[in-house]
Amino acid sequence: MKKYFHSIVTAVLCVAVGICMLEIYSLKNQLNELNTKSLNRAGGIYNRLDSLHDDIQELIDEQDNLISEDSYKYRNTDVSKGTVELVCEISPKRIVPEGSQAILMLSGEEYLMETDGNKYTLTAEIPLFEDSLDNKVVFKKGDSQMTQTLEWKLYPRQEAVPSLTADFSGSLFLSGDTLRLKGRLEILLECIGVADVEVESVRLIELANGKEINGIRGFSRGTTIGNQYYSQNYSLDASFDAPGCKTYEIIAEVIDTDGVKYICPAVKWVKDGLAFNQDGAYQTGYEIYKNGSIIYKSESL
Repeated sequence: MKKYFHSIVTAVLCVAVGICMLEIYSLKNQLNELNTKSLNRAGGIYNRLDSLHDDIQELIDEQDNLISEDSYKYRNTDVSKGTVELVCEISPKRIVPEGSQAILMLSGEEYLMETDGNKYTLTAEIPLFEDSLDNKVVFKKGDSQMTQTLEWKLYPRQEAVPSLTADFSGSLFLSGDTLRLKGRLEILLECIGVADVEVESVRLIELANGKEINGIRGFSRGTTIGNQYYSQNYSLDASFDAPGCKTYEIIAEVIDTDGVKYICPAVKWVKDGLAFNQDGAYQTGYEIYKNGSIIYKSESL
């Protein structure tokens, strides 16, 4: 028995050590799990505190705000004159005291508003092609005044100027000196947020080597769809002789009943060997003309 005593003790100790190691490993896993749960809970608490801080700040800002409601819209766009009417309304949180004034400041320009005792209103002619990003209203009575910054960002050239796009899908083939055009062209005059635009005529202008050839007359005398869009589709399937032609373009021209002309390039092909390929660098913005003079050019041109 004595012969095996040390071996037995050693085996028992090894087993005990193994059990202890397993217990330590289990405790380590439990500690890691508790640590993860604690971190997750702490993160959740932090997120809730952060959200609560934002809510409190929003309530403070709302309480400090002098205005309960405000709104604006555009009307009577005059592209040739370069102006548009801004119609706005501002309702203060408190009843308007007798003898008080409200002055609307649009990028430094001052506009005196009218009041009916409950709200302030203004209809003013503003520049059509100038943005106004720093806007506020100043409430005055006697020598005292309070200023409230407005969240308005006015982009009348984007919001009140009709825009023209011309989208072509199709191809151009060359056979000897004969060009074959086949595809579809959609013209869209968009008038969201502006006065109705009545279309007088639509024309497709074809240019070979930069010179006009056959102008295709389109739809005549139409109105915008839903007072917001005017759309015209063309199915193009034509052949024509164009000896020496190296470039071919299609340009859309829309003229409204006020004599305002909208010009938009649609597509351009450039001859490459025996084939015509579309010019990927072709600019497709639009221009607006009145009495033969350009009065607006979109930024993409």
